[in-house]
Amino acid sequence: RDELFGPAFAGSTFVSEPVHNMIHREIMTPRGVTFTSRRAPDEQKSEFLASSDNWFRPTSIQTGPEGALWVADMYRAVIEHPEWIPRDWQKRLDLRAGQDKGRIYRVYPVGKKPRRIPRLDRLDTAGLIAALDSPNGWQRDTAQQVLVWRKDATAVPALEKMTSDCQRPLGRLHALCTLDGLNALTPALLRRALADPHPGIRRHAIRLCARHLAKSPELGAELVKRVGDADPQVRMQLAYTLGEWGDARAGAALGQLALRDAGDRYLTAAVMSSVNRQNLDRVLVTVMKGGEKAPPPAALVESCLLYTSDAADDLTRV
Repeated sequence: RDELFGPAFAGSTFVSEPVHNMIHREIMTPRGVTFTSRRAPDEQKSEFLASSDNWFRPTSIQTGPEGALWVADMYRAVIEHPEWIPRDWQKRLDLRAGQDKGRIYRVYPVGKKPRRIPRLDRLDTAGLIAALDSPNGWQRDTAQQVLVWRKDATAVPALEKMTSDCQRPLGRLHALCTLDGLNALTPALLRRALADPHPGIRRHAIRLCARHLAKSPELGAELVKRVGDADPQVRMQLAYTLGEWGDARAGAALGQLALRDAGDRYLTAAVMSSVNRQNLDRVLVTVMKGGEKAPPPAALVESCLLYTSDAADDLTRV
C-alpha cells in the first residue's frame, strides 16, 4: 500500500509463514471478478524474506506510514498450539520459551529512504485533505478517519473539487468516501463519479448510490447505463446495488447482467442475491427473452426457476 518499493512491487501481497520462518510474496493479477497470482520473477526459487533462525516467527505484516514493510516477529521456540502437540512431547518442551522476546523489523529497499512519518492529528483541515492524496495507504486511511471524526463542514468544497481534480484515483476515491462519511454526498457528485475513467471509482460510486436511491431515483437511471461497463467488478457491484432499488427498471437491468455474464458463476450469484419479490417478474421476462440471436443459457434459466420456486414457497408460508 505504498510506492516506496517501486513499480515492480505493485499488486504484491505478503504472507507470513511463522511455522516455516519466512515471508512469502505473491503478485496479484485481476482475472474477471477474482484474482490469480504468481511468484515474482526474481523469487522463483527463493522467498521474499527467510531466516535460518528457527525461532523467527513473523506473525503480522503491515505497510508502515513511511512506506516500509513492518514485520512483527513473535520469536518463540514453539509456535504451534499445544492442542496439536502430543502430550508426551509437551512435557519435553518449554512451550513458553521466548515469551520475553520479540522483534519488529522495518524492511525497505536498498538506496531508498522512507518518508517522514507525519502527525496527522496536528494537521488542519487543508493538510488532512492533502494527505488523502498520499501514496501511502495508512496516511490516506488515517486522514479520512480524522476528517470524519471532526465533522468539519468546511472541508466539503475542497473534497468535492478533489473527487474530479485529483490525478491519483485513490485520492479521488478517498475524497468521495470522506464526503459519504460526512453525509455530504450529493446526487450530482455520484453521477459524475459513475462516469469516472477508473473502474475502481465507478465501482465504489455504485456502492455509495445504494442509500440514495429512494430519494434520488434519477441515480437509478444512471446505474442502468452501467450494465454494459467493461469492468467485471463494476458489473458485480452493480448487481448488488440494483437489489436496493425498488424500481421496475432494476429487474430488467439485473436480467441483462445475468445474460451478459451467464458463464460467470460469481456474477450470476451476485445477480441472484438481488432478486426479490419486487423485481422477480422483470428479471424472468428479460432472461427468457434471451439475447438477440440465441436463447438464454439453460443453466441461467434453471437458476431463475429455482429462485422462483423458493420465492413461491416463501409466499405460501406467509
